[in-house]
Amino acid sequence: MEHRQRTLHIRILLGMTLIVALGMALVPPIPQPDFLHHFADQRRFLGVPNFLNVASNLIFLLAAAYG
Repeated sequence: MEHRQRTLHIRILLGMTLIVALGMALVPPIPQPDFLHHFADQRRFLGVPNFLNVASNLIFLLAAAYG
């Protein structure tokens, strides 16, 4: 019985994944206004544009690596 339930859960998950992937493939890109890409820090450091915006996300990378 447990094997059947596990198989059903896997099939449901795969079906939902396929539906979402198909939806993403069929929906056209949603345009965004240019002002959404004007970040507060526009300085370049170590060859990285908007360095502080990028570097501030390193804590999330560390948290993800930690688990």
